Amino acid sequence: MISVFTPTYNRAYILPALYQSLQRQTCRNFEWIIVDDGSTDNTGELIASWQKDHNDFTIIYRKQQNGGKHTAINYGVALASYKWFFIVDSDDYLRDDAIERICSWTRKKLPQNIAADSGTTCFKNLETIGGQTKFKGDYCDCRNNERGKYGLLGDKAEVYRTDILKKYPFPVFKGEKFLSECAVWDKIALEGYKIRWYDYPLMVCEYLEDGLSAKVSGNDLEMKNFQGYIFITKQRMALYTGIERLRYLCAYSITAKKKGFNAKESAEILGIPPNRIRISLLINRAKPLIKKLINR
Repeated sequence: MISVFTPTYNRAYILPALYQSLQRQTCRNFEWIIVDDGSTDNTGELIASWQKDHNDFTIIYRKQQNGGKHTAINYGVALASYKWFFIVDSDDYLRDDAIERICSWTRKKLPQNIAADSGTTCFKNLETIGGQTKFKGDYCDCRNNERGKYGLLGDKAEVYRTDILKKYPFPVFKGEKFLSECAVWDKIALEGYKIRWYDYPLMVCEYLEDGLSAKVSGNDLEMKNFQGYIFITKQRMALYTGIERLRYLCAYSITAKKKGFNAKESAEILGIPPNRIRISLLINRAKPLIKKLINR
C-alpha cells in the first residue's frame, strides 16, 4: 500500500487534475494525504466535497499554519498509514498506471540499504524531464548524489520508505519557511542509503509561475532562509567531492557575502579555512572572463 502525499498552498484551481488522475488509477492500493499549508482560497471546501464522493480510496485532509513545504511533509509522514510514501505536488498528476507500477516494484524483496524506488517524470508530451537515462538493465541502484553519472537528471518520482522519512525528518529553523528537499535526500545519501531508479514515467509535471520551482532561481530564498541554507551547504560539503563540491562552495560564498559576512566569518560558519572562501570568490569573479574565452 502507498501513502500518496500532496502538500498544497492556494492551489484549489489546479488540484482537480491530480484528483482526477487518482480516480483513474488502475490500482487502488493507496491513500491520499493532503496537508494544506495555510491556504486562503477554497482548498478546504473543495477537498471536503471530494471526501463525499464514492471513491474507493481514503482522502485525509489536514490544515496547518503556514510553515513551508518541508513542515507539511513532516506532518504528512506522521499521518501516513502505509510502508511507502509518494510525494506528488499539487501542480503535478499521475499517469494512470503509476500506483500499479509502484506496487509491482515495492513487492520485490529489496536490500536494506534501498531507501526508495523511483520512476521518472515527464511533460504532457511524455518527454522525459532531465533527458534520457544512461544505465542498462531494468533499474539502477545508486545514492542520490551519484545519480548524475547515470543520466538521472531533473525531477524524479521517488517513493520513499515511510520508516526512513520518519527517521530523518526535515529540520525546522525559527522564522524560516523554506528548506530545499535536498536537506533530507542528502542526509539519506550520507547515511549510505541508495535509491532504486527505474526508467519509467510515473508522473506528469507542470511548472507554474506561483510554484517553488519558479522561485528557486537565484539566491533570494537562500538569503531569506539562511540557517537552512547553511545546514544544506554543510551536508553538501560532507557528501560531494571535486567540482560538485566546489560549485556548492562558490554558491555559498556569494550568498554569505550578500548577507554581510566576510571571508573569515563565512568560513567559520562552515568550519573550513578562510582561504577556501577567498578562492571561491575569486573563481566567481573569473567566471565571466572564462565564458568569454570559451566562446571566442
